[in-house]
Amino acid sequence: MSLSNLEKYPESMVRIRFPDCDPFGHLNNGRYLDYFITAREEHVQDHYGLNLFGERFKNQNWVVRQSMVSHLQPARMNDQVWIRTRLIDYSRNSLLVEGVMLDASQESVLAVSWVDLRYIDLVNGRPMKHEDDLMAIFESVHVSADFRFGQEKGRIREIRRAKAA
Repeated sequence: MSLSNLEKYPESMVRIRFPDCDPFGHLNNGRYLDYFITAREEHVQDHYGLNLFGERFKNQNWVVRQSMVSHLQPARMNDQVWIRTRLIDYSRNSLLVEGVMLDASQESVLAVSWVDLRYIDLVNGRPMKHEDDLMAIFESVHVSADFRFGQEKGRIREIRRAKAA
């Protein structure tokens, strides 16, 4: 696998399934993140050769630390949509992945997600450093974007302080 040829913007088409929709036939808000995470898992395996459920990641893997979805237009039952994912930031023990859901024509953005993932030792539950080969992949596919989780962290601090008081 040549690192210089890795896809920075992997995408796949998926169909919005009936069980994932609300009574109005729209994709349930809570299911958007599932579609984004499933697409990214498939993209990582298909484009980077990393089987997140294979032997290599039996004792370490990524867990979602924080996520956010912006719903812009409804995805409807039985629609075919495109999901693009990309790595917009990374460190020795974390990843920030952005997902974009588009309509079948790829002209309208339906939703955007951001998922902050932490690399964890599954045996002791502690964060761990990415191996060098993973860092090389991240460097190769990284696409810089101007996104930061903002006020959410400040709000969490307020909630925690209020609970401790």
